Amino acid sequence: MTQRIHDRLNDGFDNEILVRAIRTGKFVDQFTTHFYPKATLARMPKCLMKVAKKCSECKQVKLISEFHKNPDGKYGCTATCKNCRNAAMKAYNQNEKGKVIRERYAQSEEGKIAHRKAFKKYARTEKGKTARKRYAQSEKGKVNQKRFYVHHPNQIKAKKAVYYSIKIGKLPRPDTLLCHYCPKPAQQYHHWHGYEPEHYLNVVPVCIPCHSKCMRKKEDE
Repeated sequence: MTQRIHDRLNDGFDNEILVRAIRTGKFVDQFTTHFYPKATLARMPKCLMKVAKKCSECKQVKLISEFHKNPDGKYGCTATCKNCRNAAMKAYNQNEKGKVIRERYAQSEEGKIAHRKAFKKYARTEKGKTARKRYAQSEKGKVNQKRFYVHHPNQIKAKKAVYYSIKIGKLPRPDTLLCHYCPKPAQQYHHWHGYEPEHYLNVVPVCIPCHSKCMRKKEDE
């Protein structure tokens, strides 16, 4: 019987039907009605136990995909489902202890690295790109942009000088060259000697990851 159940699952058996049946105690699928008329977790075949699991918080039976992964947990997932876990984390982050721990983590080196990675990942998504455009067009974004122009005039002039040199053919496009630091294709130019007027065109082609590393080194210095 177990082998026949496995074959039925491999044929495209809808796991949602199984979970619905376990919750209600009634099977609507002809296959399950024939093999398993009364649905309880205690009587589930072992081959189906990895498909669904009971949440220890809300006591509902849900698909394994509705739980966070945890190699040490039963069936390789957490004891509580994603909804319950997210609600608990949200409540914890709103109390005083959670706020203090989050602030301490955000100021640590590990927290800063994690924040940069998360921000880059979000910026590459469609939602992130839309949010950046919306911010650039907002009043706050325009004010911050003007403030950046005031505090970094040489950086703006250096970038414009590179842009104009590429336009008139004095410099090749960076995407036609290889990165100065790694074998990947370049995407940008890096002012490795600074943004003083005498170094406006003293640039090297770099890929975006290498450019980010160079900028971080400058900030640390």
